Amino acid sequence: MRLDYYKKYISSYKQRYFDTVNFNSSYTKLAADLFLKYILAKQGTPLQEIFVGEFGKPYLLNSKLNFNISHSDSFLVCAISTQNIGVDIEKKRIINNVESIANRFFLKDEYAAIKQCSADSKIDLFFKFWMVSYVFVKF
Repeated sequence: MRLDYYKKYISSYKQRYFDTVNFNSSYTKLAADLFLKYILAKQGTPLQEIFVGEFGKPYLLNSKLNFNISHSDSFLVCAISTQNIGVDIEKKRIINNVESIANRFFLKDEYAAIKQCSADSKIDLFFKFWMVSYVFVKF
C-alpha cells in the first residue's frame, strides 16, 4: 500500500508523526485516523480538521461530540459520546518502569499491590489494572 497517497486524508496532528515511525506504526496511525473520521461521519458530523489537546486527546472545534481513540500494535479502539470520554488500549509487553507508571496513574491500593508482587507477576497485574472496563457501542 502506498501510504503517501492516503497521508493527505489524515489530520495534520498525525501527519507530523507519519514519517518518523516505522511502516507498521504509520499504517496503524493512518487506519486509526481514517476510522475515526468514518465513525464521526456515521454520526452525522461533517469531516473537518481534528485537533489535539494538551494531553493528546483529539477534539473538534464547535462540536458537542466527545471522542477518543487509541491504538497499539494492530489493535484499535474508538469511543464517541456526548459526555467526556476516554479510552486506551495497550498490547501486553515488557515495561521497565512498571512501579513508576502505577504510582502515577493507578489507585493507591493498586500501586501497593503491584509494589508487593514478585517481579514475574508485576506485568500481569499491571495490565489487569490497566484494563478497567469495556464499552461496546452499536453503530
